[in-house]
Amino acid sequence: MSAPFPARAVTPSGADAAVERPLVREHRMTMTVNGAPCAAFVCTRADLPCLAAGRLLGDGRIRCRADVRSITFRAEESLCAVTAADAPAAAPAPVPIAWEREWIFAAARRFAEATPLYHATASVHLAFLWRGDRLLYTAEDISRRCAMEKALGFALLHEEDLPACWLYLSCRVNADLVRQAANAGIALLVSKSTPTADAVELAGALGVSLICRAWPDRFEVYNG
Repeated sequence: MSAPFPARAVTPSGADAAVERPLVREHRMTMTVNGAPCAAFVCTRADLPCLAAGRLLGDGRIRCRADVRSITFRAEESLCAVTAADAPAAAPAPVPIAWEREWIFAAARRFAEATPLYHATASVHLAFLWRGDRLLYTAEDISRRCAMEKALGFALLHEEDLPACWLYLSCRVNADLVRQAANAGIALLVSKSTPTADAVELAGALGVSLICRAWPDRFEVYNG
């Protein structure tokens, strides 16, 4: 987060007042895997090892902590080099979990509390990693995909039981996020926002329970 930037707040009535706002800093990073170019990120400069591991897990290039041999950074963390095992076989279908209604409402209430960075800037996406009713990790990023990947990477690097975990997201759910969750073994994906039609169809095909518009007073079950 930056130091506050000066701005002018203008209202329809003609009021014009000076304000100062802290803003999110963009961090640009490229990643190689076993020496070959793999990905480029525009993200927040936090939890970058989790981001790197989460991208590979979500893309189906690794399966477990042992597949990651090393993650190193240089050039002020703008370059990330990963050494990993050879690409594994196709990911097995996620194993359904018997989720409980109160888990979802508890996650929605926790989301409403937000995070210090969100409160200060209102410009980051959030991803909460849960196991049952226990919050394991909170990720935040200017990219919704990077926020989710940080949560996946945290679970992998800390050897959490991914098939027992689930995610609560702040963002619209598209097919790419569903596919990444399935590749990671996540069988329950929940969001405060809406899904695309493609996300609902893919979730059904991959066996991912998809719950959206998850607010403190209601939620909608699309698959599950």
